[in-house]
Amino acid sequence: MKVDVNKDRDAIAILGVSSPKGGMFEYAKCWKAKLVDQGKDPVIVSNSNILSQFFDVDKIIYDSKISDFGYRKYFLKFLFSLFYFLRQGLDLRRDLLAMNVKRIRVVDDFSYSSLHLLLFLCLFRGGFQIVATIHDPISHEGHFKNFFAWCVSKTNRFVMRQLNNVGLCLHFHGEKLINNTPWATCKNVLFDPHPLPEKTVVGKRSPDRIKIIFAGRIEVYKGLDDLLEAYSCLNDNRPNLLDTVDLFIVGKGTISSRAKSIIDSVGQVFLVNEFVSDEQLHQHIADSDILLLPYRSATASGVGALGVIYDVRILATDVGELSYLTTYNKHSKLISPNNVQAIVETLAMMLEDLIGEKKYG
Repeated sequence: MKVDVNKDRDAIAILGVSSPKGGMFEYAKCWKAKLVDQGKDPVIVSNSNILSQFFDVDKIIYDSKISDFGYRKYFLKFLFSLFYFLRQGLDLRRDLLAMNVKRIRVVDDFSYSSLHLLLFLCLFRGGFQIVATIHDPISHEGHFKNFFAWCVSKTNRFVMRQLNNVGLCLHFHGEKLINNTPWATCKNVLFDPHPLPEKTVVGKRSPDRIKIIFAGRIEVYKGLDDLLEAYSCLNDNRPNLLDTVDLFIVGKGTISSRAKSIIDSVGQVFLVNEFVSDEQLHQHIADSDILLLPYRSATASGVGALGVIYDVRILATDVGELSYLTTYNKHSKLISPNNVQAIVETLAMMLEDLIGEKKYG
């Protein structure tokens, strides 16, 4: 493809991501769509041909041998590979400049497999701006499985702060996310909500029943236990309200013993405790009447973005940047986190409204 050297271009760099699944890959697709909508001609930078196959734009594929080694072996390789890192960074810089790229948006989990490349791009950027997305500026419960993982995270953040000192622009979902965190002192910060994903399915909502859903990877911080406690309370005190309601819990993860007992005792609760494809997740959300986001802590929510594009009513807690998700639908509600009673009262109100609408139109 012939490059128009008179036209400034944006690149989307998917670094350290090895599979076309998960939030980072989805965000890359969203940014690509947003750039195209703006009339721009984006370039995808990836260390994997598998990833690049999902983008019908110009591509730069670089060979990252680091990704295949894992954290511990990386340290040994690092001692003998400084020249390799430098050469790789300079080669990528050459390719980016040849395509007249003026801005690089880095979508990454900031693993060791990509930090070296990001560092050299910053040091030798010469002519283009680098914007790095910080997906999770606030640590969630359960993120650090052991001491080594904790050390990795701390080191990553230290390197990111140093990158900021040499001209990296850090991107966050919103200003609220970095209040009272070390990131608040960053020199170059861009606040920009992630673009919404594209619709891929057609919703099929039942005229007679109400489908409410909790979806996504199951983690302690997402508050599934709070939701089920609230649902159990509704079942005990207002069972008639749930006669036409089906609660779906969709996603892979560990279910607590208390949550299991509630699921077993309350009727019409459907547990899909396994990995679901993007298409399946889209369909589940599109078919739902209410999306439940009872998070105890969070930054943003890719699942919540799906609720927005399929015009699903959202019940969310006021953590991170979830509040913006409730602005798209006038029937969506925002509540305080870690508050079972708030879930009970607000969900009951939303169900009453839906039952009335389905009954009387």
